[in-house]
Amino acid sequence: MDKEKEIVSLQDYMDRLAKELTEARKHGKDTKIAELILAGVAPKIKYAEISEDNIDIALVKKQLAKIRYELDHAEEK
Repeated sequence: MDKEKEIVSLQDYMDRLAKELTEARKHGKDTKIAELILAGVAPKIKYAEISEDNIDIALVKKQLAKIRYELDHAEEK
């Protein structure tokens, strides 16, 4: 996959995670950690888009994986 498509894919995945996060919050789950991580992802994606560096792209993937983990393990408040 070329880097441009990979960046778009990461942005789409971030958007889906943001929607899931909103739904989890509405259902009374504690999403604070996921929200904090998510706040920093958009600028990292933008930076990765500009740099096109595999290390930057890998960092974004790692952050998105952390959000996924937090959402999967979010507890009721």
